[in-house]
Amino acid sequence: MSRVLQGDRFNRTKWGGRMMGLARQVSTWSSCPPGRQHACVLAEDGRFVISTGYNGPLPGDSKCHCTGMPTEYCKANCKAVHAEVNALRNMPQGHMISRPLVAYVTKRPCQACFQALFDGGVDELCFAETDGTLVFVLVASPHLQFTPTPGWKE
Repeated sequence: MSRVLQGDRFNRTKWGGRMMGLARQVSTWSSCPPGRQHACVLAEDGRFVISTGYNGPLPGDSKCHCTGMPTEYCKANCKAVHAEVNALRNMPQGHMISRPLVAYVTKRPCQACFQALFDGGVDELCFAETDGTLVFVLVASPHLQFTPTPGWKE
């Protein structure tokens, strides 16, 4: 059963801006090269942070293998774990989600990450378009085709 954000408890403009600011800060923790640093913040009721994640190397690797390499190399050979997956992995074990769960992501997620967010119980997604506009999407169906930003290669 999907939980729905209701009423004035959740001001999307106010909390979207705050949480996206936090997500942008978290993205700076990534060892991936600039332009490939992204983050995800998971918040109950859109306001209470329960987990963060950022693009990063596979567990056991100390840094991104793309550092110092041309962008084309990185796009073709990147093995980083995406921010959304890391945020889901970092959720507290046994934490019972009783309020709507919102994912704030610094860029439009790929289809695999969108599916992972759905499977992880996320009710709503907020991401930043390339022009900085915040977009809110209800994560209602695993069959929803979520198209990544044009030109983005996984």
